[in-house]
Amino acid sequence: MLHAARPLWPWLIFDVGQSMTIRRLLPADAEVFCRLRLRGLRESPLAFGSSYREEAKRPASAFVTRLEQSATNWVFGAFERDRLVGVVALVRDEQTK
Repeated sequence: MLHAARPLWPWLIFDVGQSMTIRRLLPADAEVFCRLRLRGLRESPLAFGSSYREEAKRPASAFVTRLEQSATNWVFGAFERDRLVGVVALVRDEQTK
């Protein structure tokens, strides 16, 4: 069940309708995140900086790590009822300029 894990930041949950919620993804969401990401890479490869081939080779732990709490990376998911239907990643650039 996707909502079993409590979000660390409850103020980062947005109700955008009767059946859709947007929240920061948690490491517990890694499996469903991986499936959706790989599907997106297959169906819309130009929308991504990496390729399906590269991402499909990554171990499951790499997707867990991507969703761990970080001061520079955030991954949000849009859930329609309990189904992940969209993802957006925000990455803070750490360069000085």
